[in-house]
Amino acid sequence: MRPLTLEQACSPQQLLLGWQRIRRNRGSQGMDDFAEPQNIEAVILQLHRELISGNYQPRPLLFVPTFTNGKKRELALPSIHDRVIQSGISLLLIEYIDLFFEDCSFAYRPERSIQMAQAAVLKHIHSGRHFIVRADVKDCFDTVEFGVVKDLLAIYIQDHRLVDLIMRFISAPLLRKDGARVSLPARRTAMSAFREGQLIRRSCGIPQGAPLSPLLCNIVLDVFDKEMVDAEHVHVRYADDLVLLGFNRYETHAVLSLAQQILSDIGLQINRDKTYETHWQLGFQFLGESFRKGD
Repeated sequence: MRPLTLEQACSPQQLLLGWQRIRRNRGSQGMDDFAEPQNIEAVILQLHRELISGNYQPRPLLFVPTFTNGKKRELALPSIHDRVIQSGISLLLIEYIDLFFEDCSFAYRPERSIQMAQAAVLKHIHSGRHFIVRADVKDCFDTVEFGVVKDLLAIYIQDHRLVDLIMRFISAPLLRKDGARVSLPARRTAMSAFREGQLIRRSCGIPQGAPLSPLLCNIVLDVFDKEMVDAEHVHVRYADDLVLLGFNRYETHAVLSLAQQILSDIGLQINRDKTYETHWQLGFQFLGESFRKGD
């Protein structure tokens, strides 16, 4: 497979695919209002020229607090032009990079689903792994270090111009709406951002709401998957949601200890408040499904 280049990722054809994708989704707008241009081809060509010349500058991300099922989420939405570019790039990168991901991950991947993740858990249980650790990665999107993302991107992408462009997208500052308050992770608050008027400069984190972010999350957490697989430990991952499985309590203790170490090595940590050990007979929840012997 040919190396990925800026010219490939930002070709007019790829940008048009990105435009078609966000037009279908018609999600929340970023800084600029969504208005379909009369001549999208001209807009695409202008974006292409600016990107290839190195003159394109991403706009600040719009901070938008939302509530889903009673749970607060803090989105960081790119402008329409930025979303077009990111969507086009992500479509190309997914086609190339997804081939290298482990089979134990199921989120944000083509032809994979929540139901497939749940089926994988059940398969492992039926193989005799009845001891379970339920866990997730604490503030995964918010606390990933920019340096970790850049180093991992460089493994897949040799063209430093494309890597630098992606980094400019994910490190863009936040713009608050009037009255909006941004909650920064407590352990990183001092280092992760500083305020400049309405702008909040950031030094870590993958913006939730940006088209590239799901893929970048998987690129980072694939490091976790690969080390767990190399150690012959069994787990199922859906984004930052984890099920670790073992034949006995001693094995799950070892699996959890290794998981904590791997995550620490890439600047992340297990969410202790949401992590617990259990047994299939006692039951547990994963992605909205109950798993319990006899059910």
